[in-house]
Amino acid sequence: MTALTAVAQAITTDDDEPRPCACGAVDQLLKLPKVAEHLDIALPGVYRLINAGELPAVDLPGCGVSRSARRRVRTSALRAFIDRLAAVEPRTA
Repeated sequence: MTALTAVAQAITTDDDEPRPCACGAVDQLLKLPKVAEHLDIALPGVYRLINAGELPAVDLPGCGVSRSARRRVRTSALRAFIDRLAAVEPRTA
């Protein structure tokens, strides 16, 4: 198992099965620091990925809160991003 596969499995949930939220949706929204933690990159790297259109994010409505504080990434979008990275042939040093 590659490190990217392990990360993809870890973001599903800590359990074996995805847990639906109260509304019944299985997909969850992650705050950007959590996304950075899962990808093992610095927070500015997450912003670069979002701004480049490589990692889709959603903006939650909110009064008096900065746009960056309202941004979230769906777990499915993060898994898809990781899958795309895993599909690329690994670089050799």
